[in-house]
Amino acid sequence: MFRAFLFYRMGNYSAAITSFENLLKKYPNTKHREEILLDMATTYYDYAENSVPEKQRERYESCIEHCNTLSYLYPESEYTNDMKALAAKARKKLENIQ
Repeated sequence: MFRAFLFYRMGNYSAAITSFENLLKKYPNTKHREEILLDMATTYYDYAENSVPEKQRERYESCIEHCNTLSYLYPESEYTNDMKALAAKARKKLENIQ
């Protein structure tokens, strides 16, 4: 997980997402799955924010998708409020994309 956060902090969002995905593939039953899903959603949001306009829509949609997955898999998650706020921000951004 450290590698994914390192890529995220460096602004290499694509590499961070790939690292998070690899973590979930390698350790599908990790106790950190909830946190990783939220971190992936956050990474997609920041990736969209720093993307060219042509790529923003799909990245905001990926953010929302990961928030929905987190909500579905962990309806009682301690990250529910963070996830809802992030999804709402991404939806608002999508409204403003032509």
